[in-house]
Amino acid sequence: MPVFEIDSTNNFTIGILQQSSHGGTLVEKCLTIDENLMLNCYLSSDELPSLDKFQFPLKVNSLRTIDTVLDVFSNIQTSPSHTHCSDGQFILILQLVLSLFIPLKSENFKFHRVILFMCEQLRLMKQGVCCYSYDFLVFASVFYNTAPNAYRFLHISGNCLLPCYNTIRKITLSKAMSSLIEQHDSTFLCYVKEKVKIL
Repeated sequence: MPVFEIDSTNNFTIGILQQSSHGGTLVEKCLTIDENLMLNCYLSSDELPSLDKFQFPLKVNSLRTIDTVLDVFSNIQTSPSHTHCSDGQFILILQLVLSLFIPLKSENFKFHRVILFMCEQLRLMKQGVCCYSYDFLVFASVFYNTAPNAYRFLHISGNCLLPCYNTIRKITLSKAMSSLIEQHDSTFLCYVKEKVKIL
């Protein structure tokens, strides 16, 4: 949907709006000319430094300049980074990323534990259901018992996929787990892992 606007400072804007999947309106493409006749182009929220043979901001000397820029600009496809992928594409991308992580899962790799954590998060996103691995349940249980407020904050923020409080409480209460024991007993994590398997 094209939009034309001239504001109180004599800035002229030509924009193409697109309906968002969430009901809002997004600016797909936008061309502006300020009071000094300097022209700029925007793709979504990104200002373009150049376009074809043009460098921005561009001094407008005639209507032909605007017409030429508009002709080139209208043929630009919206960048894939500004489009929403389908569920199928999302799953394929996650599978690709997971496959790229495979060589880094070696225990000899310096960031082995970090890679395993990232793979767990990607796997959970790909499945769409919360089916946590034993190792991750152990990690979440110790985290929750050690710093429950931090756990709640991270869980609510959505920055990390974590089991809900009830799941963790069920594990910890049924097996009488304690973060204090974990800190002093070197066999605790192995013990917990075996217990979690039979829940």
